[in-house]
Amino acid sequence: MPKLPDEIYWSDFHSDFYNLCISPNQEVIIIELEGNENDKKFSSFRDEVRRYLSELTLTIEYRDIYNRPLQK
Repeated sequence: MPKLPDEIYWSDFHSDFYNLCISPNQEVIIIELEGNENDKKFSSFRDEVRRYLSELTLTIEYRDIYNRPLQK
């Protein structure tokens, strides 16, 4: 991620996903940046973060409650 400018903060930055369990109808916020969208500095940084994220590819490995792997 790009370096955070002064006065802009991550409100959530989840980095440990090993053995993460998400129950049905629940969600996990992986990354969240909060700020004033009308602030030019914030919106510029938000767009830079989006560019970084757009280059990522994620692979999610599923397991059932008995720890058996499921198809991707």
